[in-house]
Amino acid sequence: MLAFYMCGGVSGGCFNPAVSLALCLTGRRPWSMYPWHVVGQMVGAFIAATLAFSVYSGRYEQHFGIQYYVAALI
Repeated sequence: MLAFYMCGGVSGGCFNPAVSLALCLTGRRPWSMYPWHVVGQMVGAFIAATLAFSVYSGRYEQHFGIQYYVAALI
């Protein structure tokens, strides 16, 4: 919810490619912006996953005794 309020005025608050597609299909967004929205959403998801993994990676092995790549799959 915080992300929507922070970025809603800039991008319309679309953080999901399906929402961006729906907005383009209904004519609320131009199709020329669709690829840029999807690329931005994927880059943001990758950065968020990398940050989450770097913060919590040691805790998986510490508590569960499993390797990092297995924890990433869970």
